[in-house]
Amino acid sequence: MSIGAILAVTLIMTGFDFEIAIFNTLTILSIIINLMGLMYWWSIPLNAVSLVNLIMGAGISVEFCSHISRTYLLAGADTRKEAARQALAKMGSSFGGIFILYFAKSQIFEVFYFRMYAGIVLCGATHGLILLPVILSFFGNLFLHLDLITFLSCLEDCLLLSPILYMH
Repeated sequence: MSIGAILAVTLIMTGFDFEIAIFNTLTILSIIINLMGLMYWWSIPLNAVSLVNLIMGAGISVEFCSHISRTYLLAGADTRKEAARQALAKMGSSFGGIFILYFAKSQIFEVFYFRMYAGIVLCGATHGLILLPVILSFFGNLFLHLDLITFLSCLEDCLLLSPILYMH
């Protein structure tokens, strides 16, 4: 269900670029599947805490992927490869915030938070900073895209004009 919500929001935020929204959603789905594989490999059982971490992983994965996709769409480059390069040059990732959890004395912090968050950041960064730009450089389109601000102003105009149109 969260994948459907991610697709819907990504579709809106990319100016209804269905192709980019699908690439984004499939990359996020791949991150979640990889996290589930890491849970098996690290012997982390599926329980309420790890399930919440998987759901948070889906949300955090949106950050890794959507910024790259959005920057790709707004790059204004002549080629897909150049647009992907510009998107990577403007985006980055941070690993430092989660490593403090490694020193926690509690097993719940070490297993369910440090390991899961480390997996989220590692999978999200590799998919968002390596896989997605490669996919976009090969398959992303560079047609004219509707900018979000333009889209929202058009939507606002339509909502303001709709009562006027239906008055007659």
